[in-house]
Amino acid sequence: MDRRAIIPQRSGISIPLCRRFSSGRNRPSREHIENNFTEKFTVDERAGLAALGRCSFERRFKAATHNTVIEYIQRVKIEAAKRSLESERKNVSEIMYDVGYGDAKAFRDVFKKVAGLTPGAYRDKYHTQWRAI
Repeated sequence: MDRRAIIPQRSGISIPLCRRFSSGRNRPSREHIENNFTEKFTVDERAGLAALGRCSFERRFKAATHNTVIEYIQRVKIEAAKRSLESERKNVSEIMYDVGYGDAKAFRDVFKKVAGLTPGAYRDKYHTQWRAI
């Protein structure tokens, strides 16, 4: 059985989740993060969607995803940015704003931490129109 949660087609992102967070009362919170990753919201708001207290929600979320809520949101945003860098001709600043970052340094730092490359280096390596076949 496939245990991967699929983020909507528009982003084409797939983040592994354990069964506990892909169904049940945790599902609305996970889906909200995946569908609205460009919006700002608090962990308390997400906990409310799951009808849990903040601490319980964070503990269950980390057990299910192996990421804190904030790390998961960052991963979702970076996966969307990676997709854009691979397929679109937008510059890095436009993509940064599209995925919900307002600070270029923070975006570069998180991108490098998650992807292992800077956004520019990632585009140079993976952009489909620029690669030699």
